[in-house]
Parts: sequence; C-alpha cells; structure tokens
Amino acid sequence: KARLEAIREFTHLGSGLQIAMRDLEIRGAGNLLGAAQSGFIGAVGFETYVQLLAEAIADRKGVAHAREDAREAVIDVKLDAYVPDDYVPQVSQKIAIYQQLAAARTLPQVDEAVASVRDRFGPPPPEFDALVEITRLRVMALEAGVTRVVINEQRLTLGVGSGFRLDPASIPKLQSISKNKFRFGEGKITIDLPARSAADQLPTLHALLEALG
Repeated sequence: KARLEAIREFTHLGSGLQIAMRDLEIRGAGNLLGAAQSGFIGAVGFETYVQLLAEAIADRKGVAHAREDAREAVIDVKLDAYVPDDYVPQVSQKIAIYQQLAAARTLPQVDEAVASVRDRFGPPPPEFDALVEITRLRVMALEAGVTRVVINEQRLTLGVGSGFRLDPASIPKLQSISKNKFRFGEGKITIDLPARSAADQLPTLHALLEALG
C-alpha cells in the first residue's frame, strides 16, 4: 500500500528519483553481505566484491590499500579482443570468464581457463582467441618484468619498472629478433618494426617476451 501511495503521489514528469527515494525509505537499504538488497555481489563474485569494498573504504579513509600481488602489466594493442554475446550470452558467465582470465598469473592458468570455456561453449570465435592471446602476453610480460606493452604498425615499446635488470646474455637474442633495431634506456625497450598491422606484430612481441623472460 505504501508503494502504491508513492506511485500515486509522484506522477509528474521527472519524478523517478522521488519514487526511488521513497521506495528506499519503505524497504530499507539492506546490508552489504546478507541476502537482503545485496546488490551486484552475485554478479561479480564475493572475492572481487570484498576487494572493491576494501579499496573503497580505504579511499574514504585516505589510507593506502595493500593489494595482494598488485603487479600488473598493461597491453596496449589495437585488436578486437572480447567475449562476444553470441558466444557467451549471459552477462554473469561473461563476467566470470573475464575474472578468470584477469586472475591468471601463469600460462598454465590461462590454458586451464580457456579449456573450461571451450568445454562449456565450444570452439571460440576470433575475438575470444584475441582476448586469450592478449592474456598470454600479459602473463609473459609479468614474468619478464615488463609493466606496459604498446604496439602499433611501426614501433613496439616495452615499459619496465625501476627494478628491471636486462640480462646481458639475452641481448644477442633480442638483437636477432629485432634485426638489430633493439634499444634500451629511460625505463623502456623500443624496437622499430616493419609497417604491418598490430596483429601481424604479435609473433615478434611473443618472441621478445620469451627472450626477456
């Protein structure tokens, strides 16, 4: 009855916010972890939800939040890499796949995630294969101490952290892969490449990360 009264009271254009606020007053805001009004915790998963909650609380308190294994590598490559709707139709399933790939820290973990997806949904489309390749490159970059990979039609740049140390024994192999266009300095490795699409440069990037790793 209270909800119907709220709908009857707020009938003018743009009154959606008032209806929503009145509904919130009627039923209450729920709680963070229980079943009542628990929001999207079921969609993103308990672990991710708790992590997001802890980070948000730390931000409001103005303190640093120590994340477990906070190291990450950014792969900036112009590729259509995602989980298509016609391959995995349900949003919750897609989120779970993205989470599993994002959590992978070794190549066997990536292979395990891919095998699980293939088992459930069948042979993947090219967009998903590209997503898996990006995930593999990210894992390899982490193992090699590379924090950022930027690749375009004519140049490949690998950003490295302050603690990165280039093994002298790997330099001849890197020079061979890059055809002597390998440069290291100012926290990055830069290689000039023949003009090709970013997708065609991936084998070179793969070989370089293997050599660095």
